[in-house]
Amino acid sequence: MSAPSSHATMVSWGAVTALGLNAPQTAFSRRAGRTRFAPTPFVDAWGERIVGSFLETLPGTLVGVDRLIALAMPALSESLAVFSDVAMPGGVGFALSLPTRYAEEGTVDRVNPEGRRLADTLRANLGVATPVADAVFPVGRAGGALAVAKALEWMRLGTVSVAVVGGVDSSYDWDRLRYIEAGDRLITEDNLDGMIPGEGAGFVVFAAPSALAAMGRSPVARVVGVDAAMEPHPVPAEETTSADGFTAAIGNAVRDLRSAGGRFGQWWTDLTHEDRYIREYQVLLARFGDVLGEGLEFHTPPRDLGDIGAATLPVFFALAGESWYREYGWDRLALCTAGSDGGARGAVLLEAC
Repeated sequence: MSAPSSHATMVSWGAVTALGLNAPQTAFSRRAGRTRFAPTPFVDAWGERIVGSFLETLPGTLVGVDRLIALAMPALSESLAVFSDVAMPGGVGFALSLPTRYAEEGTVDRVNPEGRRLADTLRANLGVATPVADAVFPVGRAGGALAVAKALEWMRLGTVSVAVVGGVDSSYDWDRLRYIEAGDRLITEDNLDGMIPGEGAGFVVFAAPSALAAMGRSPVARVVGVDAAMEPHPVPAEETTSADGFTAAIGNAVRDLRSAGGRFGQWWTDLTHEDRYIREYQVLLARFGDVLGEGLEFHTPPRDLGDIGAATLPVFFALAGESWYREYGWDRLALCTAGSDGGARGAVLLEAC
């Protein structure tokens, strides 16, 4: 499913991760080379404490939906600060990326009761009585691309003039950790083919041109392309990955750029230390060499933040936005990509305004 970019522009954002309680802190800590990897209260099958990247400010007893609400609320409030001195325009949409454990069985756009409670709580804090349009995508890492595509569709149809896109996730959850461990995917001293469990939240406000004047804001970036597709051999399939899902998603997201002979210089990836994902990105580097900029910045936030699941792409948007707003992002084009364990692959191409 692909969606043309129209003229959706990114005007504000917010993020919460183990490295920072807001987007500037997270971006600065990453640039400084900091990490927050530490033993957790959870113990693996060998009796060793699982290493994770979790917020030190949250109580160790806070779990489940309540933990995700505590993660998401500051990031959502940070993104909505753009409306602190202006009225939020009419026609607001809300598109949310959530972990797959909150999906209603057999669907990618409906949530179970716990997921509904989470989405309803966040929606109630938007600052409007009821969003004109809303959608939830409980598909994990790639959900942010589906959320952006839906927001752009609303704007293209004139349904909304402003859309809040976000995601939140946490591996501070025994069922999630048990799933990762069952696939032998936890990094330990004896297993470097794995990931560091993490948590985070990210939210971005996109506005149509008609809303910018009313808001009195200048856009920082615009959406150039977005797409999502399915990988035929997702984790934990044993077949060698062909990266066909990512190839389709990225190919559609960069179609106009490629046609114009352009290149992008920032690539925000969900690459962990897992061999399977390393092989997948090796395929992509070969297939998209013609649009990779000279001196490409190849970012791998999960290696600094831990795996932040459904928050991945919204946090990437915030990090790219910070790079342009603070004027240290050397290239005006940033590709953000992420893939879910279930096979969904998403790509969003942003351009600094």
